[in-house]
Amino acid sequence: MPIQLLDMRLSVHMPMRASDSEPIDISEPLLIGDIGLQTIPALGTVNVTDVRVWLSGTVSLLRPATTEAAPSSMTLLIERDGSGTPGSGTIIYEQVVDPGNLSFNMFPISLTTGDFPPTAVVNQGLIRYTLYIVSAGENSLLLSGPVSFSGIAVAGSG
Repeated sequence: MPIQLLDMRLSVHMPMRASDSEPIDISEPLLIGDIGLQTIPALGTVNVTDVRVWLSGTVSLLRPATTEAAPSSMTLLIERDGSGTPGSGTIIYEQVVDPGNLSFNMFPISLTTGDFPPTAVVNQGLIRYTLYIVSAGENSLLLSGPVSFSGIAVAGSG
C-alpha cells in the first residue's frame, strides 16, 4: 500500500517570549509536551503493522544574568502511552543536556526521534506521547520560550 498520513499534532507549552519563564523543579519531571496521534485510518488494513511516528521538539532554557554557578544537567524524556504522570509510559527517548560552564543567556535544545510502535499499541487507535524535562540537581536554569513538541504518524511502505 502507498504511504498513508495518519495524523499530525502540535503541543506548545510556552510561546517564544523570554519574559515567560518557569522554574524547573528537581523533585519530579515537568510535563512540557503532550500529543495524541490517531492511528484509526490504519486499523483493519495491512498498514497496521507498518506504522511509524516522527517526533520533534524545541526546548529553551534561560540562565539569569546574575547566575554564577554552573547549572546541573537536564534530561529530556519522551514516553509512549503514559497517563501524563512521569514513569507511567514506555520511555522511547532520553537526552541528557549538560550546559557545563558555558556562558549563555538562552540555551535552545532541539530533539528529533522516531518510534515504531507495536501493533497492539497501534490497534488502540490513539498513541499518546509526552515530553518531560527534569533537573539532576539544584538548578538556576529556567524553562523559557519557545517550548514545543510535535509528531506525525504515517503507515505503509510506499
